[in-house]
Amino acid sequence: MNKTEFGTAKIAWDLKSGFGNHRFIVRAPRSDYARAVIPWRRRDDFYDKTILRIRYKKSEDEDKPVGDGEIFDCYFENRSRFFATVVFRAPVEGIYELYYMPFEMPGPWWAANTVYTDSPRVLPCRTWLDGAADAE
Repeated sequence: MNKTEFGTAKIAWDLKSGFGNHRFIVRAPRSDYARAVIPWRRRDDFYDKTILRIRYKKSEDEDKPVGDGEIFDCYFENRSRFFATVVFRAPVEGIYELYYMPFEMPGPWWAANTVYTDSPRVLPCRTWLDGAADAE
């Protein structure tokens, strides 16, 4: 697996998307098992309960992902208060947004209640997960 460098976002995103507002932008080569190390320095007690949502974009300057763009084959290889290692399928070389605290905001905008998502919408493919053990 290749280590992937990270950077911060240049463009704001839609908070009502369900992806949340905590993300890293990574450039990854095409790989069945791309790896990104996220130095997140979490202060909360729930870093081990965080779920992951990933979207593909053509470039950092574009505001919208490609199509739905969501990558479901992903998991945390390890995580601590200080960093997390994420493994994901990168079907093409490009920019990927790694959201690590997705949430929804039900209610009116003036009294929105932030609800952090604690279970993934879609699980990774079992065959893909089984192959991760064989990947370097």
